[in-house]
Amino acid sequence: MLMLSKISDLIYFVTITFLVSLAHANVAAEDKADVNIRCSVAINDYEWTRIKSAKVHVKIENFAKESESFMVIPSFILEESRSETGKEAYWGPINLRDGSVRKKESKPDTLTLKEGESRTLDIDVSKLNWERSISALWPFQSLFSIVPPGQYKFYFELEIVDGRNSKRVRSREAMVTIK
Repeated sequence: MLMLSKISDLIYFVTITFLVSLAHANVAAEDKADVNIRCSVAINDYEWTRIKSAKVHVKIENFAKESESFMVIPSFILEESRSETGKEAYWGPINLRDGSVRKKESKPDTLTLKEGESRTLDIDVSKLNWERSISALWPFQSLFSIVPPGQYKFYFELEIVDGRNSKRVRSREAMVTIK
């Protein structure tokens, strides 16, 4: 009887986790249309190793006909490209001001862009703190200590925080190899 209870709890947990992630994915896809911000990322080298820097260039553009201002939490995401056991994902949040490591206690950054204005950052993502995206921990590990070797989809994401609502705007994905 106790075993049946544990199995029931596990099924409940897996179902709730799946539904929450599905709802999150749908919200992210639907909300992109009403935000006039575009993100792009350019990568210097698509093969990342411990002995070389992993520099990327981020561009955030306002294509609205007016000034836009948002509270944002910017981050980089790495998602496994192939896996038999499910896709693992990792995230590395940054400070928008200078691309440095974002601390857990940091408030969201203010992003203000005038009509047609853009903002760029050059960042070495190997210097950021990383963690699994589904974790109770704030990222604190180096890229190469937490992310195993393999191929990953890599993109930049802005989480736009507006009270209880949240929208996500992200760049296109690029494939990178972690060695």
